[in-house]
Amino acid sequence: MGHLLAEQMDTLLRGAEVGRLACQGDAHPYVVPIAFVYDGESLYAHSWEGQKVALMRQNPAVSFQVDRILSLTQWQSVLVEGTFEELAGQEAEEALRKLYTRLAPLAPGRHSRPGWTLIGAARKDLHGRQEVVFRIRVLRMTGRYETH
Repeated sequence: MGHLLAEQMDTLLRGAEVGRLACQGDAHPYVVPIAFVYDGESLYAHSWEGQKVALMRQNPAVSFQVDRILSLTQWQSVLVEGTFEELAGQEAEEALRKLYTRLAPLAPGRHSRPGWTLIGAARKDLHGRQEVVFRIRVLRMTGRYETH
C-alpha cells in the first residue's frame, strides 16, 4: 500500500463522476453518494433540500471520498476534507454549467437528466423542495493505493 501523489489524486478526482459525501449532525455521521465535478480546487454538486443539506448547513465541515477499484489488490482512493458552501446567483449558474458539461453526456436519456437546462431559475422538485447548488472547498486531501 502506498500514498498517491498530488497529481494522481487530481487525476482520480477529475475522472470520477460519483463519490461519497460524509456530513455530521448531532447523532450519527451521514454518508451518501453524490454526482460531482472537480475543478482542481473545489468539488461542485447540486441537490434538493433534505437531510444532507440540513446537516451541512448545521455543520459545514465535511469529508468526501472517491475511489477506483479494479480488484481487492488493485485500487486507488482519495479522501478530501473540506467546507460546504451554498452557492447562489452567478456562482450557482457556473457550477451548474460545470456539472452539466461533465455529467449530462453520461445520462442515458433526457428524462433521467436533472434539469440543468433551467440554469438561473429557482427550481423545486415534485415535493416542493428547493434546489441547492453547492461546492466543497478542499482544505486537504490524502490518497492511498494498492497494486498487486
